[in-house]
Amino acid sequence: MDTPAKSSRTNLAIQVFKQTNDGMTVSAACKAVGLPRSSYYDIYRKNPEVFKELQEYIKESEVTQLCMILASQEDITNKTIQDALATTTSPKDRLAIAKYIFELEEELSHKYLRGSSKNMSAREILTGPIETYVESRR
Repeated sequence: MDTPAKSSRTNLAIQVFKQTNDGMTVSAACKAVGLPRSSYYDIYRKNPEVFKELQEYIKESEVTQLCMILASQEDITNKTIQDALATTTSPKDRLAIAKYIFELEEELSHKYLRGSSKNMSAREILTGPIETYVESRR
């Protein structure tokens, strides 16, 4: 049975893991959460299944976000343009939202589409190849 102290250390290690996925170094993340680096590596080594599941969850969540952005990008752009014409929303706020969405799409696209064909868009890569019918020249 896990003791509260062990669960607390495991939770700190998970926080370190999440921060390293966001670009922090292990040393900086351990310092930020107050967990010795050696403890992090010890917990990581003893619980690989926890960290593997967490990594899969993070990747699935990010891919889902990217798909949602791509699926609604045209609607969001149109809505932002419509709102830009409305007197109730400040243009600065609408542009900030649009900028955030486009930056998130770009970040996730670069992260998950690395090594893919340069001629394909994120939408094409995520949905798969498009079949086209071509008649034979016989």
